[in-house]
Amino acid sequence: MLLIEANNVKKMYADRVIFEASRLEIHSGDRIGLVGRNGSGKTTLIKVLNGELLPDTGIVRCLCSKASILQLEDPDSTKIDPLVGSFYKAMKFQATMSEGEKERLKIAEALSKKPELLFADEPTSNLDLEGVNRLTTDLENFAGAFLIISHDRHLLDTVCSKIWELENGKITEYRGNYSDYKKQKAAYENYLTKKKQLTDALMEKKRQATKSIKPPKNLN
Repeated sequence: MLLIEANNVKKMYADRVIFEASRLEIHSGDRIGLVGRNGSGKTTLIKVLNGELLPDTGIVRCLCSKASILQLEDPDSTKIDPLVGSFYKAMKFQATMSEGEKERLKIAEALSKKPELLFADEPTSNLDLEGVNRLTTDLENFAGAFLIISHDRHLLDTVCSKIWELENGKITEYRGNYSDYKKQKAAYENYLTKKKQLTDALMEKKRQATKSIKPPKNLN
């Protein structure tokens, strides 16, 4: 079942294209890792797909219930299912909480909603090892689809079956987990390198051939 569709979307800051895509889709069962360099626009992409930001062009349609685990946002501990929150040490939110405690509350809040689609932006960044392991298990068992930004390669290898790479404003989809993505990308880059070498060699042969053809000396 189609959960999110985005058609001809583009987002810009000043004269820089953050991302553009003719069509993006998220379906039931999709378990997508979103990767790219720092500052490439991954968080912006999630916020556009989530409806927090409007694209400069194009349309995003959401056809499902959703929840988010986003950076720089405080949790709402009144919406946490006690069973879900038991591990995440659910309690009333306080500004004096550590970042790790806040992260656990945000995770518990999002999972308590039992959404059809979950967006997550670096959800393991403030968790200890126990928290990372629990979140990994929860995502493995999650009934819905998700789109997750993470630098945790083990997490992406364990829970993802598809990778979206955001690079230079373009979104490329790779099948498989993070390790599969790296192998496919390395193979493609190797192909491009060899293609360039062959093209350069052909151009050099043509140049040498042109130099070897000399006009007759006595040609008027």
